[in-house]
Amino acid sequence: MKIDGLLPKGETPADTEGREGFFPLCSMQGNVGKAKLSYLVRNHDGINFEKRKQTMMDIEKTINDQYGLGTAKLKLQDQYKNMEEIINKHPKVVEKAKEAIRKSGLWPVSNPVRGGTDGVQLSFRGLPCPNLRTGGYAMHGPYEHVIVEEMEQVVQILMNIVQEEEKTYAEK
Repeated sequence: MKIDGLLPKGETPADTEGREGFFPLCSMQGNVGKAKLSYLVRNHDGINFEKRKQTMMDIEKTINDQYGLGTAKLKLQDQYKNMEEIINKHPKVVEKAKEAIRKSGLWPVSNPVRGGTDGVQLSFRGLPCPNLRTGGYAMHGPYEHVIVEEMEQVVQILMNIVQEEEKTYAEK
């Protein structure tokens, strides 16, 4: 609880929005002699992401200074970066997605995804892949749900992308 109390106040998913960074506690386990806390460190900006990781290192040092070396052991593992770094180098993929959305009778809106996505992993592995909506809400929580009609809209958007790519390749 001391570690959790050292994190900046109001920087949880529930207390932030948009591109604000946060520290979600994902799991905790322990017994009388040992405890393990697992946090994610989220930020859309690379510099602030590094600052958040430094915050975790500072907390480890504070705990060890107060309770003795080795009391806290921090393990940092980069999992997700901001895909904007890759997507900005490939603006055509975003424009193709927006055009497919318009062709579906919808208007493209760009909102930040506040967690890691498959699109991030694909983008950093060489396949620039902007996130498209899925029709899902309240992801990874007790109220997670999907709206079938919205999933059908996503299928139509994907079909529009595929059809446009087929035309492009046929012309070559």
